[in-house]
Amino acid sequence: MMESANYRLVKTSIEDKKAISDLLGMPEFLMRFEEDPIKVNIELYFSNLLNINNFCFSIFCKKENKCIGFLLLQNYIFDEKRIEFGISIHPDYWGKSVLSEIFPILISWVKRNLAPIEIFAIIEENNSIAQKAALKLGFDLCTKTAKNEPNDLFYYHIFSIKVSE
Repeated sequence: MMESANYRLVKTSIEDKKAISDLLGMPEFLMRFEEDPIKVNIELYFSNLLNINNFCFSIFCKKENKCIGFLLLQNYIFDEKRIEFGISIHPDYWGKSVLSEIFPILISWVKRNLAPIEIFAIIEENNSIAQKAALKLGFDLCTKTAKNEPNDLFYYHIFSIKVSE
């Protein structure tokens, strides 16, 4: 378990499934995962979070002792020493500096367990708040108009941060 003043970061387990499924089922998040009328299978998404190439951590508010989100290091490419960063936080905690408080803790874990490595954050082009947060955390902008997948409708800004031992 890793802790900051207000939050705990713990390796996600099957016990966190309901809290994470509830979070992903919220309208604020569901639209990110929709493809036309077919909505994502949240059960499948959760099992993918726990995949061997992913490192998923649940975020707990210490004051309320409840899961308020999760962060993910995913698509680990061992040979290239690179991984992708993502985070989902309950809307009630948006703008409360959760990421600023827990990111240094995550970086410490990465230094001990994965370094040297490059962490990438792929952020939608119109999400200026997340882009500013990435820069504040120490990420650098790599490219501006990349599509995440060939048939993706959105353009993304790709940020990276190098973590050494």
